[in-house]
Amino acid sequence: MLEKKLANQDCIRWPGKMPVSYIYTTGIAGEKFFKELKEKARISGTHCPKCRLVYLPPRLFCERCFSKLEQWKTAPKKGTIYSFTVTRVDLNGKPAEKPIIAAFITFKGFHGGIIHKIDEVLPEEVTIGTQVEPVFNDYKHRKGSILDIKYFRPV
Repeated sequence: MLEKKLANQDCIRWPGKMPVSYIYTTGIAGEKFFKELKEKARISGTHCPKCRLVYLPPRLFCERCFSKLEQWKTAPKKGTIYSFTVTRVDLNGKPAEKPIIAAFITFKGFHGGIIHKIDEVLPEEVTIGTQVEPVFNDYKHRKGSILDIKYFRPV
């Protein structure tokens, strides 16, 4: 079943429900990443001293040299929108109250990035290269998940 679709209208849609069950654990690196979000409201990644890469999301081993990663670095307060999309429907396929902007955000000196919502800006004002900063939930509402960041906003 190796088939490549080049046009959106040629994609196959599966109507109805597909039962899916899975167990996902954050692992050691993910646990520390989410603890930093919850406790200190900061984004962090793991550093490879050999390759000099800082991975975001963090991981335990370097994908290039297979070194064990034990050093952590805190990401800059500002990130950059590398790519984004705007949707006008919610997760249930119904019209959203307002357009939802999702972006892949990178941080200077970090390899990779995170995907999150962008807010406090109109969709037509968002561009690749826009500088953004995270808006965190109040400490008492943080749970140790990516949703401890409410959204990112332009700086």
